[in-house]
Amino acid sequence: MIRPSLRSRPRVLATTPTVAGLAGLAIASAGAATAEVWQVEVLPAQSDAEIVQDVAVPFAGTLIGDYDAKTNPGGTRTVPGVFGGSGNNPIPYEASFGIDGVATTAPTGSFEFDWTSGAATALISSLFVDLVGAAAPELDVTLTIEFSTFRTFNPDSLFPGGTAIPVPLGTATLASLSATQTSAASLAIVPLKGGAWGFSGVVPVEIAGTLLVQEQPFELGPLASAIPISGTLVEGAGGIELIASFEGEQAFDQPIDGPFPEQLVPLPTILPPGGTANVIFSGTIERIVGVAGLSGTLVAASAANDPVGDLNGDGTVNGADLAIMLADWGDAGVPADLDGNGVVDGADLSILLGNWGAGA
Repeated sequence: MIRPSLRSRPRVLATTPTVAGLAGLAIASAGAATAEVWQVEVLPAQSDAEIVQDVAVPFAGTLIGDYDAKTNPGGTRTVPGVFGGSGNNPIPYEASFGIDGVATTAPTGSFEFDWTSGAATALISSLFVDLVGAAAPELDVTLTIEFSTFRTFNPDSLFPGGTAIPVPLGTATLASLSATQTSAASLAIVPLKGGAWGFSGVVPVEIAGTLLVQEQPFELGPLASAIPISGTLVEGAGGIELIASFEGEQAFDQPIDGPFPEQLVPLPTILPPGGTANVIFSGTIERIVGVAGLSGTLVAASAANDPVGDLNGDGTVNGADLAIMLADWGDAGVPADLDGNGVVDGADLSILLGNWGAGA
Protein backbone atom coordinates (compact mmCIF):
# COMPACT_ATOMS: atom_id res chain seq x y z
CA MET A 1 0.00 0.00 0.00
CA ILE A 2 1.40 3.45 -0.91
CA ARG A 3 1.24 5.71 2.13
CA PRO A 4 0.64 9.45 1.61
CA SER A 5 3.51 11.66 2.74
CA LEU A 6 3.44 15.08 4.31
CA ARG A 7 4.24 17.96 2.06
CA SER A 8 7.68 19.45 2.51
CA ARG A 9 6.09 22.90 2.72
CA PRO A 10 2.64 22.76 4.35
CA ARG A 11 0.25 25.43 3.27
CA VAL A 12 -2.69 26.88 5.18
CA LEU A 13 -5.49 28.31 3.04
CA ALA A 14 -8.09 30.75 4.22
CA THR A 15 -10.63 27.93 4.32
CA THR A 16 -8.29 25.52 6.16
CA PRO A 17 -9.21 24.88 9.82
CA THR A 18 -6.39 25.59 12.24
CA VAL A 19 -4.94 22.88 14.47
CA ALA A 20 -5.67 25.00 17.51
CA GLY A 21 -9.28 25.33 16.51
CA LEU A 22 -9.56 21.55 16.23
CA ALA A 23 -7.83 20.65 19.46
CA GLY A 24 -10.98 20.56 21.55
CA LEU A 25 -12.85 18.45 19.02
CA ALA A 26 -9.95 16.02 18.71
CA ILE A 27 -9.65 15.57 22.46
CA ALA A 28 -13.41 15.06 22.83
CA SER A 29 -13.36 12.42 20.09
CA ALA A 30 -10.30 10.58 21.35
CA GLY A 31 -12.10 8.53 23.97
CA ALA A 32 -15.00 7.46 21.75
CA ALA A 33 -15.23 3.70 21.17
CA THR A 34 -15.61 2.81 17.51
CA ALA A 35 -17.38 -0.30 16.30
CA GLU A 36 -15.50 -2.56 13.93
CA VAL A 37 -17.12 -4.63 11.21
CA TRP A 38 -14.67 -7.46 10.67
CA GLN A 39 -14.63 -9.46 7.44
CA VAL A 40 -13.91 -12.97 8.72
CA GLU A 41 -12.80 -16.01 6.74
CA VAL A 42 -13.17 -19.65 7.84
CA LEU A 43 -9.83 -21.45 7.87
CA PRO A 44 -10.50 -24.93 6.41
CA ALA A 45 -7.13 -26.36 7.49
CA GLN A 46 -8.10 -25.79 11.12
CA SER A 47 -11.86 -26.36 10.88
CA ASP A 48 -13.88 -29.55 10.76
CA ALA A 49 -17.48 -30.63 10.34
CA GLU A 50 -19.21 -33.95 10.92
CA ILE A 51 -22.26 -34.58 8.76
CA VAL A 52 -24.54 -37.47 9.74
CA GLN A 53 -27.07 -38.41 7.04
CA ASP A 54 -30.04 -40.73 7.40
CA VAL A 55 -32.09 -40.33 4.24
CA ALA A 56 -34.79 -42.32 2.48
CA VAL A 57 -35.99 -41.85 -1.11
CA PRO A 58 -39.24 -43.83 -1.56
CA PHE A 59 -40.44 -44.70 -5.05
CA ALA A 60 -42.75 -47.18 -6.78
CA GLY A 61 -43.14 -48.71 -10.21
CA THR A 62 -42.39 -51.97 -11.98
CA LEU A 63 -39.42 -54.28 -12.38
CA ILE A 64 -38.78 -56.57 -15.32
CA GLY A 65 -36.04 -59.02 -16.29
CA ASP A 66 -33.25 -57.88 -18.58
CA TYR A 67 -34.17 -60.59 -21.14
CA ASP A 68 -34.38 -59.52 -24.74
CA ALA A 69 -34.94 -62.06 -27.53
CA LYS A 70 -32.44 -60.36 -29.85
CA THR A 71 -29.92 -58.51 -27.70
CA ASN A 72 -29.90 -60.58 -24.50
CA PRO A 73 -31.54 -64.00 -25.01
CA GLY A 74 -29.68 -65.39 -21.97
CA GLY A 75 -31.00 -62.69 -19.63
CA THR A 76 -33.45 -63.00 -16.74
CA ARG A 77 -37.20 -63.32 -17.42
CA THR A 78 -39.82 -62.28 -14.84
CA VAL A 79 -43.37 -63.70 -14.66
CA PRO A 80 -46.10 -63.05 -12.06
CA GLY A 81 -47.36 -65.61 -9.53
CA VAL A 82 -45.98 -68.81 -7.99
CA PHE A 83 -45.93 -71.11 -11.01
CA GLY A 84 -44.81 -68.67 -13.65
CA GLY A 85 -45.70 -68.53 -17.34
CA SER A 86 -44.39 -67.30 -20.62
CA GLY A 87 -42.82 -64.05 -21.70
CA ASN A 88 -41.02 -61.36 -19.73
CA ASN A 89 -43.53 -59.42 -17.64
CA PRO A 90 -43.41 -56.30 -15.48
CA ILE A 91 -43.90 -56.86 -11.73
CA PRO A 92 -45.28 -54.06 -9.46
CA TYR A 93 -43.08 -53.04 -6.55
CA GLU A 94 -42.56 -50.44 -3.82
CA ALA A 95 -39.03 -49.50 -2.86
CA SER A 96 -36.83 -47.01 -1.07
CA PHE A 97 -33.22 -45.94 -1.29
CA GLY A 98 -31.71 -45.76 2.18
CA ILE A 99 -28.73 -43.43 2.34
CA ASP A 100 -26.76 -43.21 5.56
CA GLY A 101 -23.30 -42.53 6.80
CA VAL A 102 -21.01 -40.07 8.55
CA ALA A 103 -18.80 -37.67 6.61
CA THR A 104 -15.97 -35.59 8.07
CA THR A 105 -15.09 -32.49 6.05
CA ALA A 106 -13.02 -29.28 6.14
CA PRO A 107 -15.61 -26.49 5.65
CA THR A 108 -14.96 -23.10 4.06
CA GLY A 109 -16.87 -19.83 4.29
CA SER A 110 -17.01 -16.26 5.57
CA PHE A 111 -19.09 -13.85 7.63
CA GLU A 112 -19.16 -10.33 9.06
CA PHE A 113 -18.56 -9.73 12.75
CA ASP A 114 -19.73 -6.35 14.08
CA TRP A 115 -18.34 -5.69 17.54
CA THR A 116 -17.03 -2.82 19.62
CA SER A 117 -14.17 -4.08 21.74
CA GLY A 118 -15.41 -4.68 25.28
CA ALA A 119 -19.10 -4.56 24.35
CA ALA A 120 -21.47 -7.20 25.78
CA THR A 121 -23.04 -8.01 22.40
CA ALA A 122 -21.94 -8.47 18.81
CA LEU A 123 -23.72 -9.00 15.52
CA ILE A 124 -22.90 -11.79 13.10
CA SER A 125 -24.24 -11.43 9.55
CA SER A 126 -23.76 -12.57 5.95
CA LEU A 127 -22.56 -15.98 7.09
CA PHE A 128 -22.08 -18.59 4.40
CA VAL A 129 -20.48 -21.95 5.16
CA ASP A 130 -19.78 -24.62 2.56
CA LEU A 131 -19.97 -27.62 4.87
CA VAL A 132 -18.59 -30.04 2.28
CA GLY A 133 -15.61 -27.91 1.25
CA ALA A 134 -13.24 -29.58 -1.17
CA ALA A 135 -14.44 -33.08 -0.24
CA ALA A 136 -17.11 -35.15 -1.97
CA PRO A 137 -18.18 -37.50 0.85
CA GLU A 138 -19.62 -40.88 -0.02
CA LEU A 139 -22.54 -42.44 1.87
CA ASP A 140 -23.75 -46.04 1.85
CA VAL A 141 -26.81 -46.79 -0.29
CA THR A 142 -29.19 -49.70 0.25
CA LEU A 143 -32.23 -50.45 -1.90
CA THR A 144 -35.10 -52.02 0.05
CA ILE A 145 -37.92 -53.44 -2.11
CA GLU A 146 -41.30 -55.12 -1.63
CA PHE A 147 -43.31 -56.69 -4.45
CA SER A 148 -46.06 -59.11 -5.41
CA THR A 149 -45.06 -62.77 -5.73
CA PHE A 150 -43.23 -63.55 -8.98
CA ARG A 151 -40.84 -66.03 -10.51
CA THR A 152 -37.71 -65.60 -12.53
CA PHE A 153 -36.12 -67.82 -15.16
CA ASN A 154 -32.37 -67.72 -15.67
CA PRO A 155 -31.96 -68.04 -12.79
CA ASP A 156 -34.95 -70.14 -11.81
CA SER A 157 -36.19 -68.68 -8.52
CA LEU A 158 -39.32 -67.81 -6.55
CA PHE A 159 -39.74 -64.38 -4.97
CA PRO A 160 -42.58 -64.60 -2.40
CA GLY A 161 -44.58 -61.39 -2.09
CA GLY A 162 -44.63 -59.31 1.11
CA THR A 163 -40.93 -59.80 1.83
CA ALA A 164 -38.72 -56.72 2.11
CA ILE A 165 -35.36 -57.40 0.47
CA PRO A 166 -32.34 -55.12 1.14
CA VAL A 167 -29.91 -54.79 -1.76
CA PRO A 168 -26.59 -52.95 -1.22
CA LEU A 169 -25.98 -50.53 -4.08
CA GLY A 170 -22.60 -49.07 -3.23
CA THR A 171 -22.42 -45.39 -2.38
CA ALA A 172 -24.06 -42.03 -3.01
CA THR A 173 -22.16 -38.75 -3.16
CA LEU A 174 -22.93 -35.72 -1.03
CA ALA A 175 -22.15 -33.25 -3.80
CA SER A 176 -22.91 -30.13 -1.75
CA LEU A 177 -24.26 -28.97 1.60
CA SER A 178 -24.24 -25.36 2.74
CA ALA A 179 -25.61 -23.05 5.43
CA THR A 180 -26.56 -19.48 4.42
CA GLN A 181 -27.54 -16.96 7.08
CA THR A 182 -31.02 -15.49 6.58
CA SER A 183 -30.90 -12.59 9.06
CA ALA A 184 -28.43 -10.92 11.41
CA ALA A 185 -27.98 -12.62 14.78
CA SER A 186 -27.00 -11.12 18.11
CA LEU A 187 -24.30 -12.87 20.14
CA ALA A 188 -23.74 -12.49 23.87
CA ILE A 189 -20.11 -11.59 24.69
CA VAL A 190 -18.51 -12.26 28.09
CA PRO A 191 -14.92 -11.70 29.25
CA LEU A 192 -12.73 -14.75 29.90
CA LYS A 193 -9.44 -15.16 31.69
CA GLY A 194 -6.34 -14.23 29.77
CA GLY A 195 -7.94 -11.40 27.82
CA ALA A 196 -10.11 -13.59 25.57
CA TRP A 197 -13.86 -13.29 25.18
CA GLY A 198 -16.58 -15.93 25.10
CA PHE A 199 -19.58 -15.72 22.81
CA SER A 200 -22.82 -17.63 22.27
CA GLY A 201 -25.98 -17.30 20.22
CA VAL A 202 -28.22 -18.85 17.61
CA VAL A 203 -27.76 -18.15 13.89
CA PRO A 204 -30.80 -18.50 11.57
CA VAL A 205 -29.74 -20.23 8.37
CA GLU A 206 -31.03 -21.92 5.27
CA ILE A 207 -29.66 -25.42 4.65
CA ALA A 208 -29.37 -26.67 1.08
CA GLY A 209 -27.51 -29.49 -0.62
CA THR A 210 -27.42 -32.10 -3.36
CA LEU A 211 -27.18 -35.88 -3.16
CA LEU A 212 -26.12 -37.94 -6.17
CA VAL A 213 -27.74 -41.40 -6.08
CA GLN A 214 -27.03 -43.69 -9.02
CA GLU A 215 -25.88 -40.52 -10.86
CA GLN A 216 -29.26 -38.87 -10.29
CA PRO A 217 -29.28 -35.60 -8.28
CA PHE A 218 -31.65 -35.16 -5.35
CA GLU A 219 -31.96 -31.66 -3.92
CA LEU A 220 -32.04 -31.21 -0.15
CA GLY A 221 -33.81 -28.00 0.82
CA PRO A 222 -33.59 -25.15 0.99
CA LEU A 223 -34.75 -25.66 4.58
CA ALA A 224 -35.05 -23.06 7.35
CA SER A 225 -32.99 -23.94 10.39
CA ALA A 226 -31.25 -22.36 13.38
CA ILE A 227 -27.78 -23.41 14.50
CA PRO A 228 -26.56 -22.73 18.05
CA ILE A 229 -22.93 -21.59 18.16
CA SER A 230 -20.55 -20.82 21.01
CA GLY A 231 -16.84 -20.27 21.37
CA THR A 232 -14.02 -17.88 22.07
CA LEU A 233 -12.87 -14.60 20.54
CA VAL A 234 -9.31 -13.31 20.72
CA GLU A 235 -8.19 -9.81 19.70
CA GLY A 236 -4.71 -9.27 18.35
CA ALA A 237 -2.65 -6.68 16.58
CA GLY A 238 -3.40 -8.39 13.28
CA GLY A 239 -7.17 -8.66 13.73
CA ILE A 240 -9.46 -11.12 15.51
CA GLU A 241 -9.73 -14.89 15.67
CA LEU A 242 -12.85 -16.88 16.55
CA ILE A 243 -13.19 -20.54 17.42
CA ALA A 244 -16.86 -21.50 17.15
CA SER A 245 -18.42 -24.84 17.98
CA PHE A 246 -21.78 -25.69 16.43
CA GLU A 247 -24.23 -28.55 16.62
CA GLY A 248 -27.68 -29.03 15.17
CA GLU A 249 -30.08 -31.43 13.52
CA GLN A 250 -32.37 -30.83 10.56
CA ALA A 251 -35.29 -33.05 9.59
CA PHE A 252 -36.74 -32.77 6.08
CA ASP A 253 -39.62 -34.19 4.07
CA GLN A 254 -39.73 -32.94 0.52
CA PRO A 255 -42.29 -34.14 -2.03
CA ILE A 256 -40.76 -35.07 -5.37
CA ASP A 257 -42.94 -35.94 -8.32
CA GLY A 258 -40.69 -37.21 -11.07
CA PRO A 259 -39.76 -40.31 -13.03
CA PHE A 260 -37.10 -42.63 -11.70
CA PRO A 261 -34.70 -43.56 -14.51
CA GLU A 262 -34.31 -47.23 -15.33
CA GLN A 263 -31.77 -49.03 -13.18
CA LEU A 264 -30.35 -52.52 -13.67
CA VAL A 265 -30.17 -54.22 -10.25
CA PRO A 266 -28.68 -57.68 -9.46
CA LEU A 267 -31.54 -58.87 -7.23
CA PRO A 268 -30.53 -61.62 -4.74
CA THR A 269 -32.67 -64.76 -5.20
CA ILE A 270 -34.86 -65.97 -2.32
CA LEU A 271 -35.92 -69.55 -3.15
CA PRO A 272 -33.36 -70.93 -3.65
CA PRO A 273 -30.93 -68.33 -2.22
CA GLY A 274 -27.41 -67.70 -3.39
CA GLY A 275 -27.96 -66.37 -6.91
CA THR A 276 -28.85 -63.07 -8.52
CA ALA A 277 -31.52 -62.15 -11.02
CA ASN A 278 -30.84 -59.18 -13.26
CA VAL A 279 -33.95 -56.97 -13.25
CA ILE A 280 -34.59 -53.47 -14.52
CA PHE A 281 -36.36 -51.04 -12.18
CA SER A 282 -38.38 -48.06 -13.37
CA GLY A 283 -40.94 -45.95 -11.58
CA THR A 284 -41.84 -42.63 -9.97
CA ILE A 285 -40.11 -40.97 -7.02
CA GLU A 286 -42.49 -39.85 -4.28
CA ARG A 287 -40.41 -37.82 -1.83
CA ILE A 288 -37.13 -37.56 0.01
CA VAL A 289 -37.23 -37.72 3.79
CA GLY A 290 -34.64 -37.94 6.52
CA VAL A 291 -32.49 -36.23 9.10
CA ALA A 292 -29.15 -34.48 8.74
CA GLY A 293 -27.03 -33.94 11.83
CA LEU A 294 -24.37 -31.21 11.78
CA SER A 295 -21.60 -30.58 14.28
CA GLY A 296 -18.04 -29.35 14.31
CA THR A 297 -15.69 -26.46 14.91
CA LEU A 298 -15.07 -23.42 12.74
CA VAL A 299 -11.80 -21.55 13.17
CA ALA A 300 -12.06 -18.13 11.54
CA ALA A 301 -9.81 -15.09 11.39
CA SER A 302 -9.85 -11.58 10.01
CA ALA A 303 -7.26 -9.26 8.64
CA ALA A 304 -6.76 -6.06 10.58
CA ASN A 305 -9.21 -3.38 9.57
CA ASP A 306 -7.64 -0.04 8.73
CA PRO A 307 -9.90 2.46 10.53
CA VAL A 308 -11.49 5.08 8.32
CA GLY A 309 -9.29 8.16 8.60
CA ASP A 310 -6.00 6.25 9.11
CA LEU A 311 -4.21 8.11 6.34
CA ASN A 312 -0.64 7.09 7.17
CA GLY A 313 -1.45 3.40 7.67
CA ASP A 314 -0.17 3.08 11.23
CA GLY A 315 -3.43 1.48 12.38
CA THR A 316 -4.66 4.46 14.44
CA VAL A 317 -6.54 7.66 13.66
CA ASN A 318 -4.57 10.40 15.39
CA GLY A 319 -2.75 13.70 14.95
CA ALA A 320 -0.51 12.43 12.19
CA ASP A 321 -3.57 11.71 10.04
CA LEU A 322 -5.03 15.12 10.87
CA ALA A 323 -1.78 16.76 9.69
CA ILE A 324 -2.02 14.89 6.37
CA MET A 325 -5.62 16.02 5.90
CA LEU A 326 -4.75 19.66 6.62
CA ALA A 327 -1.86 19.50 4.17
CA ASP A 328 -4.20 18.13 1.49
CA TRP A 329 -7.05 20.54 2.29
CA GLY A 330 -8.89 21.53 -0.86
CA ASP A 331 -7.12 18.96 -3.03
CA ALA A 332 -8.78 16.31 -5.19
CA GLY A 333 -7.83 12.70 -5.87
CA VAL A 334 -6.00 12.15 -2.56
CA PRO A 335 -6.65 9.57 0.20
CA ALA A 336 -7.77 12.32 2.57
CA ASP A 337 -10.96 12.70 0.49
CA LEU A 338 -12.71 10.23 2.78
CA ASP A 339 -16.24 10.70 1.45
CA GLY A 340 -15.15 10.58 -2.20
CA ASN A 341 -16.84 13.84 -3.21
CA GLY A 342 -13.77 15.02 -5.13
CA VAL A 343 -12.32 17.49 -2.62
CA VAL A 344 -10.87 17.41 0.90
CA ASP A 345 -13.22 19.54 2.95
CA GLY A 346 -15.20 19.80 6.17
CA ALA A 347 -17.15 16.61 5.49
CA ASP A 348 -13.90 14.62 5.44
CA LEU A 349 -12.75 16.35 8.60
CA SER A 350 -15.96 15.32 10.36
CA ILE A 351 -15.36 11.69 9.36
CA LEU A 352 -11.79 11.75 10.63
CA LEU A 353 -12.75 13.34 13.96
CA GLY A 354 -15.63 10.92 14.35
CA ASN A 355 -13.12 8.04 14.17
CA TRP A 356 -10.49 9.74 16.32
CA GLY A 357 -8.59 7.14 18.32
CA ALA A 358 -9.95 4.19 16.35
CA GLY A 359 -7.48 1.32 16.17
CA ALA A 360 -5.60 2.42 19.28
